[in-house]
Amino acid sequence: MGEEFKRTYTIRIPEQVAARMEEAARTHGITPTTLIQSLILRKFKTPEGTDRGPDIASEVALAAKLEILRKSVERLEQSDTTRRAARARVLRSLGSGVVLH
Repeated sequence: MGEEFKRTYTIRIPEQVAARMEEAARTHGITPTTLIQSLILRKFKTPEGTDRGPDIASEVALAAKLEILRKSVERLEQSDTTRRAARARVLRSLGSGVVLH
């Protein structure tokens, strides 16, 4: 069995591209390095080299769905908090004799 060597590459990319990559990684809950590795592996992986490394594409997709779900729950919680605050204001005003129109 052959030993697998890992290589390190240094790349230069424009700031705007780096910012987009960092945002995409953050959205998926992974590091930019993991995102880049996943993209490269997916592009260059050969059928006989399927054991070369983790293909995190499905994990990234799942992380994206979970992030969307988390944001939806957050919006629901904010809406609920807003409704409760409005209800409390109405109840306080009713208790003080103020009539709302």
